[in-house]
Amino acid sequence: MTFETQGFLSQDIETWRKRFVEKNSEWFGIAARVNEVAQKLAFSAHTKDGGRNAERRLLAGQLFVRVLSSFQGAILMAERGMTVEARTLVRGCLESTFILGALHDDDYEIVKIMLHADYNSRRTLAYNLSRNAIFRGVVDANTLRNVDSLADAAAKPCQVPKLSYKELAEKGGMEGLYDIYKQLSADAAHPTVTSLSRHLDPDERDTANSVVCGPDGNVSELIDTISLALNILLGACMAFNQTVENPDANDALRAVFEELCQLHKRNLT
Repeated sequence: MTFETQGFLSQDIETWRKRFVEKNSEWFGIAARVNEVAQKLAFSAHTKDGGRNAERRLLAGQLFVRVLSSFQGAILMAERGMTVEARTLVRGCLESTFILGALHDDDYEIVKIMLHADYNSRRTLAYNLSRNAIFRGVVDANTLRNVDSLADAAAKPCQVPKLSYKELAEKGGMEGLYDIYKQLSADAAHPTVTSLSRHLDPDERDTANSVVCGPDGNVSELIDTISLALNILLGACMAFNQTVENPDANDALRAVFEELCQLHKRNLT
């Protein structure tokens, strides 16, 4: 199976992946070690106990697992030279990390805001579907009753707080990361001119053969993406550990953080 016939699912990509990972073994090595620390933290944390903060602890566990799986997905994409896909997943890491950080603001009722935002989203969808003739013609009567019930609620005025990632970042002291979030939206997650330019051959921009498909040759940006993913995951680990209070994780987190800092320093010299 060649790239021409199977694209990123081909055996050609596996060959490229092995070569790329071997050439950048320092970065993929630290990624593996940080991932192991995060996995242990996720599985060792007790989030089922009761108490005043039980709701927040449960939400923190859900968010952290989401950050961790998105990080792992980003590394899998980076290994294969899929920069856009990796950076899109890193953006997802940031969204969940912003909420994790905001959990520590006792005056900011994040759980209530998320519940209201979810309910408002579902009732708005129900309102739109209830007026869709095609939808009404294919669903069963029970589903239609449930949709109409939510649609009736949507017709009533309701002051629902909005979930703002900018506000979440500010509540968690991550204002600087919000600018990175916007950049990842522009250069990867959304089909902007900037993100689409990745699919152009810089040497043939004015020809009919300028559109290309394959592993990204911009190695420095792939490494930058891995570095960004690592820093976000470590930030999420620290925010999560503040909520679940697992003292055994502190030394391991400190060790991989210092290792990452040393790697950054070596690459700057």
